[in-house]
Amino acid sequence: MTVNHMFTQKVAKVDRGMLASYKIANLIAKAGKPHTIGESLIMPAVAVVLSTVMNQSPQEVTSVIPLSNSSVSRRIDEMAADVENQLISKLQVNDFSLQLDESTLPDNSALLMAFVRFLDVDEICQEMLFALKLTTDTKGESIFKKLEVYFENNIPQEHLLACATDGATAMIRRYRDSVLPKKLFLGVMSDGRKAGVCVGVELQVSMEGHNNCWMKRPFAEKV
Repeated sequence: MTVNHMFTQKVAKVDRGMLASYKIANLIAKAGKPHTIGESLIMPAVAVVLSTVMNQSPQEVTSVIPLSNSSVSRRIDEMAADVENQLISKLQVNDFSLQLDESTLPDNSALLMAFVRFLDVDEICQEMLFALKLTTDTKGESIFKKLEVYFENNIPQEHLLACATDGATAMIRRYRDSVLPKKLFLGVMSDGRKAGVCVGVELQVSMEGHNNCWMKRPFAEKV
C-alpha cells in the first residue's frame, strides 16, 4: 500500500465522517433534541454498536464524526441557511403570495413569521420564509420595516402578488399608526397586475396565464 493510497483512504474516511455528522445533526434538529445529545448519547451508542455487533474498534470511526455541541449547532445553522437560500433563489424568479403571522415567545419577545406560496414548475409549493424577532413592537409599522429590510437585499418586490394577515388589529387599520395595509406592496406592480393585502376569509390569487390558485385559505376580507 503506497503512501498516496493511504492518504486517499484517510481523506475519504474523514469526508464520510463529515457527511455522517451533517446527517446526524439533521436528525437531532428534526427531533427537537438538545444539541449536546450528539456527544452525550449518540456517539457512545455508536461506539457500543461498533464494538459489540461489528466487533470493531469504535475509536477509528467515532474520531472522524464531529458531534460536539458547537459542531451540531453549526451544522444545523449551515443547513438552515442553505435551505433559505434555495427558497430565496426560487422567489427571485417566480411570483408568490405571502402570509404573515406574529406570535409571542415564552420570554415575551415578539416573533414575526412569514410563509410563501408559489408555483414551482407545475407544482404549488408552500414554505416558511423566515421567523424573525421584532425588537420593538408588533405594530404594522414595525412589521413593514422588518419585511422591507428582508426583501431589500434578497427578493424583488415586484414578484409579490398578495399578502395575507391573521386579522390582528395592529395590521388592519384599526389603529392610527397601522400602516401595514396601506404600505405593504399595494400598487408596487409596474406591469398592471394588482397586489392586495387580505385578512380573514378566503384569499385567492391566480397566477397570470395559469388556472392554478396560489392561495386558498381562510383569511378575512380584502381591505
